[in-house]
Amino acid sequence: MQAVKEYFALFGKWWWAVLIDYIFGGVGVYQTATGTTTLSTSVWAIIAILTFSIPAFIAFRNVKVQLDKLRSKPEPKLEIADKPYTDKRPLYDVEGIPIAQPFCANVRFRNSPEMHTSEANANKVYAETIFYDINLKEIFRADKLRTNDVPEPPRQLGIPQREYYEVEFNANGNPREYTIAIKHEADDACYVFSDHNYSHFAWRKPEYILQGDKFYVKVDLKGENAEGEFWFILRNYGKGKNIELEITDKPIPDKDK
Repeated sequence: MQAVKEYFALFGKWWWAVLIDYIFGGVGVYQTATGTTTLSTSVWAIIAILTFSIPAFIAFRNVKVQLDKLRSKPEPKLEIADKPYTDKRPLYDVEGIPIAQPFCANVRFRNSPEMHTSEANANKVYAETIFYDINLKEIFRADKLRTNDVPEPPRQLGIPQREYYEVEFNANGNPREYTIAIKHEADDACYVFSDHNYSHFAWRKPEYILQGDKFYVKVDLKGENAEGEFWFILRNYGKGKNIELEITDKPIPDKDK
């Protein structure tokens, strides 16, 4: 039974056509053997030829596609790993006393190429993030965060925002988290999140404040041999509530605005 399953799996999405072909062929053989057919011998000969040639052709085509993939150079494929999510993260002072628990809007990316080999690893990847208002006017560009005042990437940051904090995306599909924004429950506004937030009380860096309830966010992942552009909507539900991140298509600017 396993051999039968593997045989039909070879034909991919066309397995049903092969099955129907065999059924018609079997009916033809039965009718010819019992003398109950009204079709001529030549017609049944054509059916028999098709019965054997169609499965062989489909199998050949699928095997050829797989061979072409093996012969081609493996390419990395950066993509969103799963649905964005919001969580709360406790913050502590130097003495270990809790001081806040902001909402964090996160998304996870992964490298999921067709061929999971080391040649398909995405090398030296960093992130650039741009925030827009609802009219697609740029209000914040994360590449301005590139300074030398942070000696090493904090452990909480899954993907760096500067070239000298590059990371590798192995071709194994393992995700890396990227935090885009934070918000305190007592605040109306939310904040862009970067590695510089850590040096400010409760991660509130004044220059990163976002006033409003809806923003478009573009994240560009860039590396030596891979890149990807991803769009999101960041929603701020106001004081006493959280923030949420959702995936969206690239928005089209309204020329009338």
